[in-house]
Amino acid sequence: MKKVTEMLIAKGRVDRSWIGIHAQPLQELEQFFGADSDKGVLVASVDAGSPAEIAGIDAGDIILRYSGVDVSARFEEELPDFYQLIASSPSDKEVDIVVWSNGAQLHRKITPRLLGELQGNDFDFEKWSFTARAITHQMAIDERLSDTMGIFVTQAVAPGPAFNGGLRSGDIIKEVNRQTVNSLAQLKQVYESLRDEQKILLTVSRRNNIRYALLKLDKDREKEEMYNE
Repeated sequence: MKKVTEMLIAKGRVDRSWIGIHAQPLQELEQFFGADSDKGVLVASVDAGSPAEIAGIDAGDIILRYSGVDVSARFEEELPDFYQLIASSPSDKEVDIVVWSNGAQLHRKITPRLLGELQGNDFDFEKWSFTARAITHQMAIDERLSDTMGIFVTQAVAPGPAFNGGLRSGDIIKEVNRQTVNSLAQLKQVYESLRDEQKILLTVSRRNNIRYALLKLDKDREKEEMYNE
């Protein structure tokens, strides 16, 4: 807690490192992965393109030591301490990891990255009254999305054309006026080209179901909303 407070005072934020490992309690699984003890943290999966994958860590490996610290998570409640050790390690500085892999104890060199570098920045589509961001690989994992196609809505301002038309935070914009948009850059271009349009149809994915949001931007409606405010 002291370290978190000091970081907030110095930077105004808390930096957290990430290596792309998803761990699982070891419990009684060690014998199935060739380990000769019940110590360590079992790697359940590794994110594609992550520092862990680049370092050669595979699902089924058992991490025994991270940056000189012995680690173990036999039960679920022990995992947060392991993740916190990773989160608090310096980013962009090589770390030594000792793993048990295929019956051998190996050293891996890994370079953590800042979690913030994996998150997109919001863009304000002011006239349409919502904010959105590009979908990064990490966001796709966190939000349980099947891919990074589309644009993630972070806020639909109420009242406003987007919210009144049915758009909600967490929606994934797939099309604008039936035109496919796969990236934030594409959506920005479409937004600029449609500034004078009075009605915009958004095709969105919400919990894997397709929905439509109709944004009404006619002048009479704008005046009415300003009056109601």
